[in-house]
Amino acid sequence: MASEPHNIIKNNRLIKEDIIKKNYKFWRICVFISIYVIYFVSYMSRKNFSAVMQDIQDATSLKNAETGLIMSTFYITYGLGKFINGTIADRVSIKFWLPMSLIISSGLGALIPVCAAHCGTKESIFITMVLIWGLNGWFQSFAFPLCAKALTFWFCKKERGRVWSWWGTSYELGEASVGLILLPFIETFGWQFGFYLPAIISVFVCIIGFFTLQDKPQSIGLPEVEQYFGGTKEEVLNEENTPYFELLKKYIFNNKTIWILAFSFIFVNMLRGSTDWVLKIFKEVGDTRTQATIKAATVPISGVLGMLTIPIVSDKLFNGRRAPANFCYLSAAGVALLCMIGILNHGPNTLTYTEKFGLFACLAVLGAGTCGALTMIGGICSVESASKKVAAAATGFTGMAGYIGAASCSSITGYLKDAQWVKDYNITFVEFWFWAFAAFMAAALCLPLWNKHSK
Repeated sequence: MASEPHNIIKNNRLIKEDIIKKNYKFWRICVFISIYVIYFVSYMSRKNFSAVMQDIQDATSLKNAETGLIMSTFYITYGLGKFINGTIADRVSIKFWLPMSLIISSGLGALIPVCAAHCGTKESIFITMVLIWGLNGWFQSFAFPLCAKALTFWFCKKERGRVWSWWGTSYELGEASVGLILLPFIETFGWQFGFYLPAIISVFVCIIGFFTLQDKPQSIGLPEVEQYFGGTKEEVLNEENTPYFELLKKYIFNNKTIWILAFSFIFVNMLRGSTDWVLKIFKEVGDTRTQATIKAATVPISGVLGMLTIPIVSDKLFNGRRAPANFCYLSAAGVALLCMIGILNHGPNTLTYTEKFGLFACLAVLGAGTCGALTMIGGICSVESASKKVAAAATGFTGMAGYIGAASCSSITGYLKDAQWVKDYNITFVEFWFWAFAAFMAAALCLPLWNKHSK
């Protein structure tokens, strides 16, 4: 009889453990799918401007330099917001803020066609679009830090490289969806629908997100993820009572690794900014919208492959060292851009089948290399170089630096395409030279971290 209470306690413990296991599995799936879909849709409300850039110019008489400045405004506010809103994201609920920020940003995007139709002068159109797209960038900047926070709190370190690479495919597929999903609606209903449809989809997705998101396991009575899956709670216990600003100083402001990652990320985003212009460039050399869209979509679709190779290249090939993997990704992207210059200089409309295949292969390598490095430097590497208590702020800090590069890319590319001296010297595809330079600079900045292992 003495053993009966012991058996009851043991059975209760097993039942409780089974409930925790089932709840953890259910909510991890819900949270992952929610942040995946929301971030996917957020890209439709971000990259749609690039997809209809030529249509906006035709409707408003804006030039390349002016549309480049509009996109630069987005990147400036987005970059500043990633760090500022990242510090906010560390202390607010994912459940409310992630869906709400997307609803606001997509609603702002829907005002772009209204501006084009009702602002009287070219100057008023330009100023209003700068304000609208800049505010869109600010509210969009909540998404990545909040998603980074969710991944950090719901998945332990030993899972993070794999899970983060899966989640990272959301923004590449989201970017590809701008052409592949929005294109039929744009062709049928006009370019304005490139802004209206993402807003409609965003509202629907975010309403569901309010019910399928949770802030962190502890908020619904589950144990902390490192304790339950990783077998340790040491880091959390040691920093439980540390003031937030002290954590920022320790892990961000006084962290040499974070600063190197941030400088590298500037050039990574200069390289990535090329995706804003690829569709327009191929339309300029004679492609139809459909042909140019297929070429432009090749970059983010191939980016998915780049992200999915992260666990193989970084964890297995380089034994957990992120810098060599980043160096390989970025160098490959730079070489691909140089090869594209050689192919396109043969005459975009007179390419042989071999040259066309080579062009698509270069676009694929560009996408895989850019997105592999983007996911690691701006996400995994940043989180691993800081504490999970400041995970959102860490990704926000490197992201802020990166979007200085993205803003510079938009402005510099727009300037180079309109510059008279480029035409005088007959420099063809000068923007590709600029993007290749950015790729090799980002690769060089990976070298100081060559022997650093992931934590």
